[in-house]
Amino acid sequence: MINSTMSAINNQPTNPQFLSPVGFNFSIRKLPNVNYFAQSINLPGVQLGETIFPTPFINIPVAGDHMSFGDMAITFKIDENMENYIELFNWIQYLGYPESFNQSKEIYDKNGLDSLSGLRNVQRTQRSLGAGGVSDATLTVLNSASVPNMSIEIEDAFPLSISDIQFDVRTPDIDYIEATATFKFKLFKIYKVSNTGNSNTSVRIAG
Repeated sequence: MINSTMSAINNQPTNPQFLSPVGFNFSIRKLPNVNYFAQSINLPGVQLGETIFPTPFINIPVAGDHMSFGDMAITFKIDENMENYIELFNWIQYLGYPESFNQSKEIYDKNGLDSLSGLRNVQRTQRSLGAGGVSDATLTVLNSASVPNMSIEIEDAFPLSISDIQFDVRTPDIDYIEATATFKFKLFKIYKVSNTGNSNTSVRIAG
């Protein structure tokens, strides 16, 4: 009985505070105006596939070796000049080049698209942080004191869609228009934020 009680005491969490849904900051380097007006974002789900190992009796599931991530969705208020909507629209338009192959060439040219994202930061790779069709993003999770606690680094994101904009004179109260943008990305990594720098909580890779 004493051993069970001591075991329960030793298994207490180091931090009993719950995660707050309102304690976050978000930024994606190509979309400074979207960042400012962001209202909500999801951290996408993660899935590991499986392989079935057949036997004469029951099929045995075996862990797969390829991770997959769900879609990332960002909801934001649209400013009255529609600058944040236009940032996203231009990004999708350059990727889809509906009128000319030159539109695609411009976004993959590392010296192009200043009008989309402003001046670029130093590239992590040739394709990220604004060079090419993808961009890195950061979701910062705050603790109960509204201090940055965890940093989730999302690599090589690109937009898939923007939701409808609905104008309606019948609305009794002004409910300013929001839009939702959906993104795909390569992967994300989770870091613990501290005074001495961020420490990676993800799997360590040797070599």
